[in-house]
Amino acid sequence: MKKIVIFSTKYIDDGNCLFSEGSYRKCGNKMVTKHLLHYFSQSLESFENRIKGIGTNIEILDKISKLFSERLPNKYELVQKRIQNLTNDSSGRNLNSLIQIIKTNGLQTEIEAIIGETKEMMYAQKRSENFYKLKDLDVYAIPCLEDQEKEKADKEWIPTLLKCAKEIANESDNSNEEIDLLLVLHDKDLKKYSDKNLYIITKEKRQEELKLLLGEIEITCKIVFFQHTVNKFAKILKQPLEEGRNIYDEIVSAINNYEAIDPIKGKYSEAISAKQNVLEQLQKQDELLINALNAIEPNKINQNIEL
Repeated sequence: MKKIVIFSTKYIDDGNCLFSEGSYRKCGNKMVTKHLLHYFSQSLESFENRIKGIGTNIEILDKISKLFSERLPNKYELVQKRIQNLTNDSSGRNLNSLIQIIKTNGLQTEIEAIIGETKEMMYAQKRSENFYKLKDLDVYAIPCLEDQEKEKADKEWIPTLLKCAKEIANESDNSNEEIDLLLVLHDKDLKKYSDKNLYIITKEKRQEELKLLLGEIEITCKIVFFQHTVNKFAKILKQPLEEGRNIYDEIVSAINNYEAIDPIKGKYSEAISAKQNVLEQLQKQDELLINALNAIEPNKINQNIEL
């Protein structure tokens, strides 16, 4: 089984940490970069608007035609017809059809590259390449998401990372090897887990939640959302890489420890809550007694004493 760890973190070149200078390199897997580029480019100007911005730019349109002739020759004549009719396309029908053909056939990334590298696309390209590998280990890290990159995060960030893990596994001689993936992600990557100091999702605990996050991709995976504060996962990232460290085992051990502690914490919380309830009841009884005594008239108390 291929064991892979992917961190989403601020702790990259953050002092003498796990991913400090000299301990990592860029992943360099072109398919990983492609998946990440697709994700990061989504937050930019929409693909439809970029295509519309071409207008009748002959040079770009010729390149699009050439791409189809090389990649999908059976679609070439249809694409050519749509392109030729763009000049008199007042209804936008041919343009919309061209966009649909491109998207249906999975050529969106290639077409975006043909359109040209705007500042935004150059940023997305650079961002997609900042996926780091820890020396010769199957341990990777990517800087956690910025605010402008979170628009599609709730539905697409984790599936994107799963695709990256599969591409990493495909590099090995045994490309059919099963994957055991650990995702250790910044809490603010997904809105739902924002401000959770620590939240662990495994098949054993929160199985249905795990299924929702993984989507249609079948893979053995544990997910941790963490804050860069005081917890075992932040500590793992803050410690420099030393010979013999097994990051995968460290994370699994941390997950197991937290999951073992959870029931104890639950029982402790229940005991504290029960104790608090008892104290509140006693306090109420004291208040009732005091109120009852205060309600008795002093002269009646004296009369009772004389009797």
